[in-house]
Order: sequence, then C-alpha cells, then structure tokens
Amino acid sequence: MHHTVLNRAQASIREQYLHDGYCTSPGLLPATLIEQASARMDAVIRGEYPTGIAPMRSPVSGPRALHKIDQVHLSDPLLRDVCTHPAIGAMAAEITGAERIQLWAVQMLFKPAQGDDSGGIGFHQDCWYWPYWSEDSEVFTAWIALSDITSESGPMCVVPRSHTWGALSQGPIGAFTGGPILRAAELPCLPAGAKVAEVPVLLPAGGVSFHHRLMLHGSGVNSSPRPRRAVALHLRTERSRPVQGASDYYVSHLDDPDHCPVIYERTASIHPVADVIHPVP
Repeated sequence: MHHTVLNRAQASIREQYLHDGYCTSPGLLPATLIEQASARMDAVIRGEYPTGIAPMRSPVSGPRALHKIDQVHLSDPLLRDVCTHPAIGAMAAEITGAERIQLWAVQMLFKPAQGDDSGGIGFHQDCWYWPYWSEDSEVFTAWIALSDITSESGPMCVVPRSHTWGALSQGPIGAFTGGPILRAAELPCLPAGAKVAEVPVLLPAGGVSFHHRLMLHGSGVNSSPRPRRAVALHLRTERSRPVQGASDYYVSHLDDPDHCPVIYERTASIHPVADVIHPVP
C-alpha cells in the first residue's frame, strides 16, 4: 500500500484535501491580527477574560506541559476575530464545496518553550472524541498557526491518506496528552498492511491547515526556545447532524450564534470566496 502526497502545484487545494486528508494555506491571516492574538493568548493563560466569560481549561500537568483551553472565542473578542475570520470560512468552503460553514468548538493550544514529554499529543482521529456527531457528518478541523511552526516546535504531524482507512477502533490509545503518548505506528488499531509515515505540518504564523475528522494526527515536544501557539477550530458544513438525542455541550449550542457562529454562507452576499482568500502559493 503506497501513498503519495499530492504536490500543491499539481492539484487544487480541494483535490489535496480529498486525496491526502489535509491541506495547508500558508498566508491566510494578516500578520497584525496574529501579533495581537499572541498577546491575547498569553492574557487568557493568565486568567484575563475581557468578556467576563471563563473558557474551559484542561488541567496542566507541569510548567512545561501543554496548555489546552477551550472556547476562548467566548472569553476574548480579539481571539473571536481570529476564530471567525472570513478567510478561514471561505477557504473551508473552497475545500469542501459546502454552502455553509459553522464553528462549533475552539481549542487554544500553547506549548511552552523547551517543553517536555507532557507537551505532546498522542496520535488519534478526531472522530474518537466526537461521538455526538453522526458518522456521515462533514465535520473537520482548521488549525491556525499563531507562531512559526517549525520541525523543532512540536508541530502537528499527520499520516497522509489515513482518512481513507475509515473510523478506526479507539482501543487502548494511551493518553491524549500528558503521557504516555503513542506515535502513529504504535497504535494497535491500524489496518493490516498500513504504511505509516508521519508528515510534519510546518506553517508560518498566520498559516492554516485543514484536516479530515478521520485523519490520524498528533504532535511531539516543543524543543525550540520559543512557545508554540495555535488555535484549532472545529467546523461543520450543512452536511452534518448531531446523533439523535445527543445532549453534549458541543451540540447543545448550535442555534446560539455566540457559541457557534456561521463563518461562511454561500447564499449570502457577504464574504465571497474570491474576495477573502489570498493564499501564498
């Protein structure tokens, strides 16, 4: 089983996403917004919430461990501007061919400089953590770089074409973060004969990657002298529906535009794709 990642020059970004399960847009967001967002990220970590609404903070296992803070778009207006930037919605529509893109969850991810093993994220499929969406739902992730993401900064790594393996059995996958962290090839649920190659997703600050809910991905330690900053947006198209009877927080606010804003709508006159997408080749 041999998998070839399509070259950007050989395919459209939509073709890349469909073929490889992920794609990137290196220069999607403006530098001024990213610079402001970095400062606001630090403020949220310190417990400063301009709106007065506290985000959902995961436990931090040590001074060099990953900070994972959810729903920061409710806590800080500037970070909300990042999460709802029209270029992201338009690019997501370009990739999926969707009529409508809605944001339904946000994760702010901060890896301190010179981190340790507690700063990694074990390899997983997002669908393992999203049981409240029906199996045929088009839900996916946009991953925003708020700092330069290098090979030393603990970048997200993907296994190209792993989205074609279907939903894998979660099984004993180890910790999501904090250890023990499993690499992709160590997962016990891989299909027979699967060729596993981890590919780092390297991006400049302001770049965005998109990945399929079935894409195997994870990340390692930030060994660089600078913090690694990112925000992951979980998105849905009109081709999605919650599991009948599901009452989880993340599908209980879909009608609330504060929690779950629509960031692109093709039938609306605002934000046509060509007006807001100017990716760096």
